[in-house]
Amino acid sequence: VQRDCAAVAAAVRLASLAARGGDAEPGGWARRWEGVANARVFREEHFRRLDYNFSAVMTRATGPLMVVVTMALVGWQVHAFYTLALPWLNFSPGAEETLSWVSMAVPARLLFDYGRTVLTDP
Repeated sequence: VQRDCAAVAAAVRLASLAARGGDAEPGGWARRWEGVANARVFREEHFRRLDYNFSAVMTRATGPLMVVVTMALVGWQVHAFYTLALPWLNFSPGAEETLSWVSMAVPARLLFDYGRTVLTDP
C-alpha cells in the first residue's frame, strides 16, 4: 500500500509539472510521461494480483479433496485397528468388546472435530 501511495504521489507530481510547463531540460516531458505510464502499469499489475490470488484459489479448490483424503485415511486406520490389531491382541470376548467401545470414541471424536472444523465458517 505504501508503495502504491508513493507511485500515485509520483504520478501527481509529474502531472502537475507537466501542467505548469515542466522544466527546461530536453526530453523532460517524455521522461515524466514514461514515469506516469510505468506507475499505471504497476498499479494495474498490483490490483490484478489482488483480484486473482492464485495460491488462495488453489487452496480453496483443493480443500474438498483434502477432506476426502483425510476421511479415507481415518476410515482405513479404524478398519485396520478393528480387523487386524484388535483380534491380534487375543483378549477375552468381554474385554475385546469393552475395548472396541472405548476405542470407538477416539475416531468418532476425531471425525466430529474434523467435520465441525470443515463446516464452520471462518
